[in-house]
Amino acid sequence: MAKKSTRKTKKTRGKSTVSYPEYLQQQRKSQVRNIRKTVFFSEQEMGMIDRYCQKYKVRSRSAFFRELILSHLMQDLDENYPKLF
Repeated sequence: MAKKSTRKTKKTRGKSTVSYPEYLQQQRKSQVRNIRKTVFFSEQEMGMIDRYCQKYKVRSRSAFFRELILSHLMQDLDENYPKLF
């Protein structure tokens, strides 16, 4: 059996096989959030959250919580990065 050549010719060099809109659709599909987590707050904690969201005009609480949690995790990982020496 003869092997097919995988070498790019001048015509196909630098061109991808997936178009840009298809790439964006693939990215959106990979970022679909389908895992639910539930958190319970006391009345005092919820009041604090309500005041904060009202003061800073937070429109999406789920996005706010997600960003807050993930930024804290990333900061903690950066601070505790393993050092070789």
